[in-house]
Amino acid sequence: MAKNYIDNLPEEARKGQQEKAEQGIWPTKAPLGYLNVPGADGKRIIAPDPAVASIITKMFEWYAPGVLSLEEIADKAHAAGLSYRRTSAAVPVSAVHTIPHNRIYTGEFVSKGRIFKGRHTPLISLDLFERVQDALNSRQRKKLRRVKNDFAFSTLVRCGHCGCALTGDIKKGRYIYYRRTGYKGRCPEPYLPGSRSV
Repeated sequence: MAKNYIDNLPEEARKGQQEKAEQGIWPTKAPLGYLNVPGADGKRIIAPDPAVASIITKMFEWYAPGVLSLEEIADKAHAAGLSYRRTSAAVPVSAVHTIPHNRIYTGEFVSKGRIFKGRHTPLISLDLFERVQDALNSRQRKKLRRVKNDFAFSTLVRCGHCGCALTGDIKKGRYIYYRRTGYKGRCPEPYLPGSRSV
C-alpha cells in the first residue's frame, strides 16, 4: 500500500494542478512580476508584485512598436530595477526573453495546451500582448532572411566602457565590424574589427 501511495503521488499532483487551472488559479510558483499570496478562500493565488509589476508592463510597451531588440529591452528593464525579490540579483537576459512570450500577464494562462481565464490581475491588455507577438514574429522573419549575415558575437559580448551589447555590421561588402547598440547613449569607443566576411 505504501508503494502504491508513493507511485500515485505524481499523478495526484498533476490532477491537483489541473483542478486549480480549471478554477482559474495559477497552479505553480508565481512568474516574475507576481507573488504567491493567500486568496480569500484560503487557496494560494498570484497577485502583482509591487516591486517589479510596472516594469513588466513597460517591457511590453517598449517592445510593441518593434523598434527595440530583446537585448535592448533587457538593458532598459535592468536600468529600471528589474531584479529577483529574494536575492536582489539582476534577472538574466535569458529570463527576460521569456517574458514577452508569456500569456499569463494578460490575465490568461496556458496549461496542458489549453488557455484558461485566470483569477489574477492582468498586467497588460490582450491587445498589447498580441501586438508584441506580431513584433516578435516580424523580427524572427527578418532574422531568418538575414541568416547569411549571422554574426558570431552579436549580443553575446558587451562593451566594457558603456555596457551596451555589441552587434555586427558589414562594411565595404566584406569586412565585419562590431558596434555598440547605443541604448545608453553614444559610446566614445570605436568600432571593433571582426573578420573578413566570406
